[in-house]
Amino acid sequence: MVISYIFKKIIFIARSLLRKFGLSIFFSADGEDSVLSKWLGGINNGFYIDIGSNQPIYASNTYGLYLRGWSGICIDPNPRLKLKYSLFRSSDLFINSAIVSDSNRKKNFFYFYKNNNELNTFSKKRVKIQKKLYSRVPSKVIKVDQIDIKKLINIINNREVHFLNIDIEGLENIIIRPLLRKKILPWCLAIEELGKTSENINSSKIKKFLNRNGYILGSRTFFTSIYIRKNIIKKLPSQYVKEIL
Repeated sequence: MVISYIFKKIIFIARSLLRKFGLSIFFSADGEDSVLSKWLGGINNGFYIDIGSNQPIYASNTYGLYLRGWSGICIDPNPRLKLKYSLFRSSDLFINSAIVSDSNRKKNFFYFYKNNNELNTFSKKRVKIQKKLYSRVPSKVIKVDQIDIKKLINIINNREVHFLNIDIEGLENIIIRPLLRKKILPWCLAIEELGKTSENINSSKIKKFLNRNGYILGSRTFFTSIYIRKNIIKKLPSQYVKEIL
């Protein structure tokens, strides 16, 4: 906990100093946290859920929020991450398990890529795609602990979810649907949607589902779609949102 606090302070001070020279530090792989700062800026002590969180700092869509005083729940089955989260993100609850719905509860074979942890997946389809396109194969297949949607909802305990991040290598659609149906309605969602561009995103099953449930596509990075709940846009304190009202 002490290490986490000291490291957080060092990063915070470094970012503040760099801003004076017109420089910025972001952590996401493709600038997602830069985009999120435009949508979610001004929200203090926000609460997030990061499913498929992977590394606590590197390529994280929530670490920038963590530095601004947010906290939340990070979920990832990679057994190598538990110590890192305890050291660098002690204010978060880290659940070292796979998230499952009733429909995929038995699919707990975790394809582990030792040198490319961001590719870890439960999806055989994604494994085949990685092998075909990039000649990457899992270094091993392991069984991991599981947490189901119902238990996650109990842990959330009726808290307002300001941000939900989902990056689980091709299984995002399986998780987002039951969460929304259980009335977990985050203000903002970032969901990895591979193979989509700004031109073909309208064909996305996830986008169609979210549109029907009151969300709009706010932004798009190379891999990630950022959705905003329409009925809270006027509540967002960010100065940038004024441009779209």
